Amino acid sequence: MLDSYGHGPGHVFNLGHGIHPEVDPEHAGVFIDAVHELSKPYHS
Repeated sequence: MLDSYGHGPGHVFNLGHGIHPEVDPEHAGVFIDAVHELSKPYHS
């Protein structure tokens, strides 16, 4: 997904309605950490 948008000042990742009350908050945290780490090369 990041590659398709290319380089820029930043990206917005929104969980929106894709996260349910049953989701373990720790899992959401892992997702957020992954986005931060994987998006670094795309920031200009």
